[in-house]
Amino acid sequence: MGIRWYSLFNLLGACKITTMTIAFQSAVFALIAISFLLVIGVPVALASPDGWSSSKNVVFSGVSLWIGSVLFVGILNSFIS
Repeated sequence: MGIRWYSLFNLLGACKITTMTIAFQSAVFALIAISFLLVIGVPVALASPDGWSSSKNVVFSGVSLWIGSVLFVGILNSFIS
């Protein structure tokens, strides 16, 4: 038969999965992805032939995005707990 929509919503309700929890988990996943990209990307950018002078805007943008993500996850965490 397949899963009916109302049974899926009942399952989500029974597991207490709310939109705030989904938003928090998505934000944590984004933070992990950004961290992984920075761990790989910064050494590669600094090892390029032009080095720091050509890639500092990209590095600063990535670090700014990471700091913003950390703050955003912290704010969302205060709503979850």
